[in-house]
Amino acid sequence: MNGNRTRVGLYTLILLFFTVIVIGINSIWYANHVAQQNNRKWCSLVVTMDDAYRQQPPTSPTGRKVAADMAALRRQFGCR
Repeated sequence: MNGNRTRVGLYTLILLFFTVIVIGINSIWYANHVAQQNNRKWCSLVVTMDDAYRQQPPTSPTGRKVAADMAALRRQFGCR
């Protein structure tokens, strides 16, 4: 009698552990997915600015920094 209770309790704990792990993994995946979607919303602006800077490179140090940052954002966001 007691052995069955112990076994059921153990199975319950194992099931709870795996449920928490699955929920945690799913939460991380969803957060990354939402962040990636939000980053892609900026792609149109970033691509337009990066293309403009590539066609006519800036001459000032600040302009070159902005151009480099736009190119980096384009790569980071995965914009085409």
